Amino acid sequence: MVLPLPSIALEGRQALPAVCPNRGRSSRIRAMTPDEQTLERLSGQELADWRQNAGLTQAQLAQAAGVGRHAVSYWETKSIVDERQNAPRRMLAVLGIKVERAVIADQYAHAGAHARDGVLVSEMERQALERLEAQQKARRAAQAAREAARMARAAAAKNWTSNPSASSPAHRMYCGALTRKKQPCRMLSEPGRRRCKFHGGRSTGPRTPEGRARIAEAQFRRWSNWRTRRQTASNIASEGDGSACNVMSKHDVWPESEVR
Repeated sequence: MVLPLPSIALEGRQALPAVCPNRGRSSRIRAMTPDEQTLERLSGQELADWRQNAGLTQAQLAQAAGVGRHAVSYWETKSIVDERQNAPRRMLAVLGIKVERAVIADQYAHAGAHARDGVLVSEMERQALERLEAQQKARRAAQAAREAARMARAAAAKNWTSNPSASSPAHRMYCGALTRKKQPCRMLSEPGRRRCKFHGGRSTGPRTPEGRARIAEAQFRRWSNWRTRRQTASNIASEGDGSACNVMSKHDVWPESEVR
């Protein structure tokens, strides 16, 4: 509960001079009238000097302001007098001093603080923000590095498709050969090759016309035999005697290898 300021006439009170005689802080006086002084800030020692200049003891100022003498003694030992508090506000009103609230701050508030984005933060908060910014910067750098590596791998895969010999021998890609279900093979190719181990990835391939002819003849015979067995099984099944399983086994459904 805030009590109204008492209207006690001080005997022998004189108009306060423009400059406190004991401190000489004329540069900190913003405006001066016969009844009021406006200061940027006020320390406890300056409050005591103004009180002594007014010819008042601590007890007299306390009685005039409606506070206890210990309150006067307490605030006169402070480095900064906060006029937003009840006792300093009453004492300053009795002495006719006005302190600008915009620059008033507690002597321990924001210790070691600095301005950041218009907001005062403590030293620990500033260090925490700096650590957070460093972590975010490291994450962004790692993400950029991963993206660059991904783009490099994509470029290498594209180059491998157009020119396999120009890529790394250990590079592996999807095989892509058509399977028996007419779907592209999803297995990885053998290192340095285009096909997987099931679609010729381990084969050196024919290197002479004679070798190509032998491979072509072997493939022709393999597929011809497979078609013959399949046709025979189909004929037997159409007759309905149930002996088709004796003609083609599960290994004869498809030939051993399929070259596309």
